[in-house]
Amino acid sequence: MAPNRAAPLPLYVLVGGRSERFGRPKAIEPVEGKPLALRVVDALADAGRATLVGAGAAALDGLGLRRILDGVPASGPIGGLRAALIDVGAGWIVLAPCDVVGLRAPWLEVLATARVPGARAVAFRGERWEPLPSLWHTDALGAVDQALADGTGALHRLLAACDAVALPLPLDWDTAVRVTTPADLPAATACLARLAAEAAALQQVAVGRQPVPSTPGQRAPLEHATDSVAVEAPLEVHVVWRGGRLEESAPLTVTMRTPGDDADLARGLVLGERVVLGPADIESVQVVADGVVSVRLVDGVVPRMAATARVLPASGACGVCGKASRQAVEASVDLRRLEDAVRLDPARVGGMLAQMRAHQRAFDATGGVHAAALFGADGNLIAVREDIGRHNAIDKVVGCAARQGRFPAHGCVLLTSGRAGFEIVQKALAARIPIVVAVGAPSSLAVELATTAGLTLLAFARGGGFSVYAGSERIADVT
Repeated sequence: MAPNRAAPLPLYVLVGGRSERFGRPKAIEPVEGKPLALRVVDALADAGRATLVGAGAAALDGLGLRRILDGVPASGPIGGLRAALIDVGAGWIVLAPCDVVGLRAPWLEVLATARVPGARAVAFRGERWEPLPSLWHTDALGAVDQALADGTGALHRLLAACDAVALPLPLDWDTAVRVTTPADLPAATACLARLAAEAAALQQVAVGRQPVPSTPGQRAPLEHATDSVAVEAPLEVHVVWRGGRLEESAPLTVTMRTPGDDADLARGLVLGERVVLGPADIESVQVVADGVVSVRLVDGVVPRMAATARVLPASGACGVCGKASRQAVEASVDLRRLEDAVRLDPARVGGMLAQMRAHQRAFDATGGVHAAALFGADGNLIAVREDIGRHNAIDKVVGCAARQGRFPAHGCVLLTSGRAGFEIVQKALAARIPIVVAVGAPSSLAVELATTAGLTLLAFARGGGFSVYAGSERIADVT
């Protein structure tokens, strides 16, 4: 049965009871000022179709949500599932936990497509069942009652007993954060910040679509619809320093970017442009106003503004646009030869590309943004960022890595969804990244610079194939 957008399935959120780790029902634990249970409701449905179910429902008065108790004390999530199935009477429901931040509504559509006649449950499965969330049919009530009689409170065991339809994990499922202890709250907050950045990158606009005529020479009327477009807005970056007794400040650039991760973008920009030579030169990076970031340097550090400053706004297309002179371009390049001995297994490239692609949610919505990703040579993902400018996406990734203490980024691999131009290699060299992989074509200057500096440059990387333009000695099976 296909998902019905006009009549979405009833949503039941398991709220449990008192958590020993929190000292109160976990469902009411605030994350960025909003209870966990309400975070789940906001992510998966409108409040009008959500019901809170479980012993902790009584503690969530005042949220404007329907609440029911599970009626079976100390029965765990299966007691809540039983109460939900009895409450709905007949048909399918969505069951979701209250303690996972970052659940996504599109996951429900994926689950709903797997509803088949005779099925009693649908859930995602990796190494084990991941019922976050899952679909359940009232035909499962017999198995639920049996599980309660057996004292089995684990949903993953019940899914197996019901021969649930198993779906592969969503590519972005690991972005969600399960809150089991107070120590998980910072990660949940970071997850919300990431989701907010994704939302800020998109804008809904009205469009008129011209369908392809079914008969040559005939023109169908325009269809009115809405579409998502990538947000492009200016970001002004200032540098503040104290070289003597007086504090000085100067604008570095105005760059057209997609909002989100602005502090990391500014951090990566001053490092990538070699305005400063390392993260230790940066005291703080602050968003001081909408579209304005201030980079404050450590006392005594003087920025290399004269050598590297831009005099014009930089567009979303070019990472070196606005440079005052050829000398300024050359001054921003770290020409020290890369002696990094890391080697890349070519079999890993396809998987890295797939991981980056899985995180390109703004591109999925708009088709109009680039992505950059930083990996360890072992294939472990460090960061992925999107932006309307490919150089901005790289600055965001480098800034994120620097904030995490990964600068210089020895032994790392930088992926970019676009072409490999001069500015891409320039920024990789500034971060001391030894390997760059581009989906698109390289430029002559990028190949020349990579060869001179000892950087490994791969381009036309699609699927598991690629072309090596420089530094083939780092590709494990190339002799």
